[in-house]
Amino acid sequence: NPWGGFIDASSDGVTVGSDDQIPVALSSGYTLIAPPVTPAGLLAEGLAQQINATAGANVCTAVLRYAGGAFETHPTGTTIRDFPIEVGRGYFVRCSGAATWLATGAPLTATSVPLTLSAGYNLVALPFLPDPDAPWDAERAGDDITAQGGACSQVLAYENGGFLTHPVNTGINNFVFAAGRGYFVRCGSPTTWT
Repeated sequence: NPWGGFIDASSDGVTVGSDDQIPVALSSGYTLIAPPVTPAGLLAEGLAQQINATAGANVCTAVLRYAGGAFETHPTGTTIRDFPIEVGRGYFVRCSGAATWLATGAPLTATSVPLTLSAGYNLVALPFLPDPDAPWDAERAGDDITAQGGACSQVLAYENGGFLTHPVNTGINNFVFAAGRGYFVRCGSPTTWT
């Protein structure tokens, strides 16, 4: 897909189970990903080690999360800011080169978790296996968040080292979501998005 990331295994008639491996394309530099739901209790260092185990030793040099309006960085191989990996949240991984990570675990689904969104920017993950008959685009997500009280004004994708911004209620940059990717949504009000 044009955004890289998790491959929609449903397109090949494959059922993804809790122990299946899902290939993830990682760019040199930063890639915005959505980790699998399992294994539970994973920390940033555990995610980095999972990536390095299949993508290549030391290819993942850092894991970043967006929280409280700022980025936190966990440098791989340290205990610095070893934050928990939360279901439904997107994460940046920094890699020393392009690689493929074979993610093992249960895929994120639409029913995995409702997301608590705050006013301002939120980094969210989307299901690995979206409904192929009704793909989501930025406008649909913004409208859905707004309908649930979030007053969503922007949806952003990270591509080729920069952000692609879709202002909600416009035709500008209305990109289609790729399965298993992370995205930023900007809310005017806090809400829970289900």
